[in-house]
Amino acid sequence: MLKGEDLAVTCSYQSVARIINKLKLTGSTNNLPRSGRPRKVNPEAKAFIEEQMRRNDEATSQEIQKKLAKRGLIVYASTVQ
Repeated sequence: MLKGEDLAVTCSYQSVARIINKLKLTGSTNNLPRSGRPRKVNPEAKAFIEEQMRRNDEATSQEIQKKLAKRGLIVYASTVQ
């Protein structure tokens, strides 16, 4: 416990054991990459799409798709949806 603080953490034995095993196997407690197809739209493009939706909530996915194409990201309108 930290001095001057009432800090109580409850955690199961199995959770601690998993973390220790992960540390032994990988040398880190960071999450491993997930399986599956990578995202087509990077976080910057996603933020751009969200900004476009905030500016004009009636904008269609095709309009936003065209704006993304001008920025160099070619995606289908269904990806924007």
